[in-house]
Amino acid sequence: DVAALLDGEGEDPIFEEQFATIGTLAENIDVTSEMSSVLLAQATDAADGVFLLAQLRNDTLEEVVVGPMPESAGTYGPKSRALYIDVNGNYLTLLPKGLLVVGEKSAVESVVDVADGAKPALESDIVPFLDALDSTTQISFLYGLRALFENVTPDGTLRGAAVMSGAFDVVDGDIQGSMAFHTSNASQFVEDYNILNRHALAGENPTDEPLTVAEPVAGDLDRVVVTVPPSPINASLEE
Repeated sequence: DVAALLDGEGEDPIFEEQFATIGTLAENIDVTSEMSSVLLAQATDAADGVFLLAQLRNDTLEEVVVGPMPESAGTYGPKSRALYIDVNGNYLTLLPKGLLVVGEKSAVESVVDVADGAKPALESDIVPFLDALDSTTQISFLYGLRALFENVTPDGTLRGAAVMSGAFDVVDGDIQGSMAFHTSNASQFVEDYNILNRHALAGENPTDEPLTVAEPVAGDLDRVVVTVPPSPINASLEE
């Protein structure tokens, strides 16, 4: 099921695009056999786009590449890291301990700069929230929203949330887990929402799970936690 999503053949509405992007960025790599973990990141600068970081089970590209080796694209950085171009025009490099970086040339070079100490790390606004990534689950994500970068007045909605995070597992072909919105109005939002949704939460066979409030990860922002029911990772039209 996961292999189908990496090839862009899956139909799960939650992660179809993300899995397909991983498949495209890592098309030259044996993803399911050679990658122990994968991080898909979006650069703050839109021109850098989305890039991929992956922990490989081997230390050389020759051991993990599917098909011919990517073309050499010279070297970069104070430690002359070897750069390559894959079949889709993405740049890639392999950092020490089997850390693969794939993306636009500018994004890959930016990662190399930080890894080699040429630029400072931990400068992004989202860094304090990285603990929201759940290493105990198969899939977790963290996404900075508008309020992380500019002032947004909280209202009765989640528009004032600074960050959205989530953690999911694939169990028997279904994706299940939870999402969280990190926001200053978490308690009020949860109280109001659960009151409005009380009929779905009541009775012997409730159709919804109540929203809950969790403690902050950073920034004194409580979390609105939403339980996501199991969803087929490759759903049929009937599902």
